[in-house]
Amino acid sequence: MQASGLWPLALGGAALFAALMLALAARGGITYARGGRTYVGFVGISAVAMMDLLASVFYGPGEAFRYVGYDAMFYLVLTAVLIALYAFSMTEIAEVLEGLGQKGGGVYTLTYLVFGRTLSMVAVASILVDYVNMAALSAVSAVENAAAVFGLLAPIKLPLALAIVWLLTALNLAGIRTNVWTTFAVFLFLGVTLVAAVMLGAGALDGAATGRIQAGLLRPAATFGERGLVPALGALVVGVGSTILAYSGIETVLQTQKVVENWQTIRQAYRFLVVLNGLLIPAVGILALAHVPDPGAHVEGLVATYALEVGGAPMAVAMILAAALALAFAMNTAFVGGTELITVIAERYGLAALLRTNRFGVHHRIILFLAGAFTVLILITAGSANLIADMFAIGLLASFVLNLLGLVTFRITEGYARMRRYRTSLAKNLFLIVAFFAAFVYVASSKPHGTALWAAAAASLVALGAAAARWWADPDARYERRYQTVDELLSALAARPAGRLDVRFARPREYVPADGREVVITLSPLRLRPPKRRGPGHFILSYSNLWGTVQEMEAILAKIRAAFPDRPLVVHFGWPLSSWWDRLSMGFVVHRLLMLPKRFRDVEFHIDYLPPAKRRHRP
Repeated sequence: MQASGLWPLALGGAALFAALMLALAARGGITYARGGRTYVGFVGISAVAMMDLLASVFYGPGEAFRYVGYDAMFYLVLTAVLIALYAFSMTEIAEVLEGLGQKGGGVYTLTYLVFGRTLSMVAVASILVDYVNMAALSAVSAVENAAAVFGLLAPIKLPLALAIVWLLTALNLAGIRTNVWTTFAVFLFLGVTLVAAVMLGAGALDGAATGRIQAGLLRPAATFGERGLVPALGALVVGVGSTILAYSGIETVLQTQKVVENWQTIRQAYRFLVVLNGLLIPAVGILALAHVPDPGAHVEGLVATYALEVGGAPMAVAMILAAALALAFAMNTAFVGGTELITVIAERYGLAALLRTNRFGVHHRIILFLAGAFTVLILITAGSANLIADMFAIGLLASFVLNLLGLVTFRITEGYARMRRYRTSLAKNLFLIVAFFAAFVYVASSKPHGTALWAAAAASLVALGAAAARWWADPDARYERRYQTVDELLSALAARPAGRLDVRFARPREYVPADGREVVITLSPLRLRPPKRRGPGHFILSYSNLWGTVQEMEAILAKIRAAFPDRPLVVHFGWPLSSWWDRLSMGFVVHRLLMLPKRFRDVEFHIDYLPPAKRRHRP
């Protein structure tokens, strides 16, 4: 139902949105220079990510309707809440990575530091598959939306989709500043159009549309109790898995950490996205499903049909143009995120050929590689949006799960003593892992083409990572020479006077006695720069997996015991001064630590504390 009298309200809302965005941009929120470098501000990063997120609204609600009908309204809201919770976890990951001296790479860097090379390459495959699918689907959907209005002939659709790919390639080759400002202009037009459409749709609600909204929002929750626990959980998994497409792009903000000044910019961008997308995407999707009489007949052009219903031809034309631009520039999100991801990988493996830049300072070879990948997928699928959509969302959900697993593992093993300015609930993160993994299983089982593509990409990249480590640079060996070895430790113990051996395990920032009475061991992750050695009796030993700190202690103690079976061994640990919250979060590690006396029954274990005033003059 059209409501011409609502146009002033719609235009006023759109003008208010535009004024707010321009005010944020004027405060240096897009790009700014500092210290001889150009940084992207939180509005600029948000605009890049928003292209994918807001483009998803043009196909996400329609795809969700195909699977769950009007219940998609409820799941659009539920998934928005889950994505908001996930965005807060991504902010914590940004602070953790920056605190560890790492910027860029996102899910790849986190999984590499926590789990090692193999699983990190699975993470790379997940995010790259998502980017390639999203870029191809965006180009094809942009052409399909234009064809719905302008009646394009079938033979020219595929060339047009490829032309969009290479037009965006040219934009990315022109440099990050040009890219971000152009993307912001498109984002501004898109936001103004969607806000106006929401105003018109909300004002034009009649009894039938209101009834559909009430049923779509309330019926799923009401039927959960009737279905029983297992069927209700199954319905939730199907619903979230069916609507997750509408929120693709949320991961890109973390991927762009190299082009922002610090992790606080990432935090601002995620707050911005949570508010804007938490309102716009569910609102547009719900109103489109409510106003269009038969959504199933307009899956690919649902939002354009909705605009025609509530605003007539002028609104429909504006929406078609917005859809075409949004879908085309969603590919830009893939270019920016993919380039930053591959750049970090190339730096870590010493692939200098990929790191060459053009006169605008961009890694043109990586951009051309991505453009080629997008082109190949479009050609393989013959520009079929349905076939590409069938391969979507699997990599996205896999990257969600791996990100959260890395964060939870890091916090369980390392606690909150470091990087604690921003923290999220461990229980919340575990809940999200279960929710996203269940959705991953559902999507993987229902989209065999996508599962095959993701599995093939993961296997290929694991093999390529092993080859690159062998023939170029092994990232695991980067700091290897800066660590001491267990053999050096045993030699130092053998040189000590006869009698008992005192060994102390000290954390990287813990007090290390300088009187030489004890041999001090500090364990540090192999993939990070080791802490500074504080004397000849201080040994920095590496371990390869964050789950393995206590396991590494057990192995070291076993070797000491085997080398010196007849000498008394006393093992010292520092008194735990962390909060109860930290100790609860590290419960798995603490439990294994407390079980050490059961394995080494002939070893003395001490937990002691030396006041600061006595540390310089130990008796």
